[in-house]
Amino acid sequence: MSRPFDPLRERLLRAGIAPRYVHRYLTELSEHFEDLTATFVQSGLPKSEAEARSHARLGNLEDLAQAMIRRRDLRSWHARAPWATLVLAPSLILAAGVAGCILLLVAIRHYGAGSGGLTEAITALSNLILPILCGWSIAAIAVRQRLQPVWPTVALIIVALLGSMVHLGAHNLTVGIGMPPDMRFALNLLLTLSPYLVWRRWLMPALDDSR
Repeated sequence: MSRPFDPLRERLLRAGIAPRYVHRYLTELSEHFEDLTATFVQSGLPKSEAEARSHARLGNLEDLAQAMIRRRDLRSWHARAPWATLVLAPSLILAAGVAGCILLLVAIRHYGAGSGGLTEAITALSNLILPILCGWSIAAIAVRQRLQPVWPTVALIIVALLGSMVHLGAHNLTVGIGMPPDMRFALNLLLTLSPYLVWRRWLMPALDDSR
């Protein structure tokens, strides 16, 4: 994809356009730009002037962006309803994952299958790994969509809180639900929210200044 259209990609993503539509649009623009440039070069123009005329023929970046931004049907669900895609959906996925781990432990205990190592692995999956995986998924979506940090931060805090409120015990098959231990909650935040903020700042240094 041509570098001159990189600012347009950022503009569209920040406006909430779904990445698949952004990719398709920029691919079409790049192909059209290359065709125009080739035509101008064949007519005898230097490449630099041919590229300049191609850009002029296509229009300025803001006009190209507005052609997509005006179409609300092209906006991603993460931009339309971040409360649902970033908070509700990951929370339900986390709850389903914990429920699945509980069912596995019940089955292992009932049928006497597996070993202590297997039950410990399942409890580690529920107590430690699932909240972190959900948090990383939220962070990846937020960075890919160039979302403002408010909803992703809220979502990461809620998922970290929920993940630390439920504790499975491997040996006696106990399920504890209550106020989270400070260390588990802090660990979840350290491994999800902190990397997200660093990742976002590293990949999008100008995002906050662009609006």
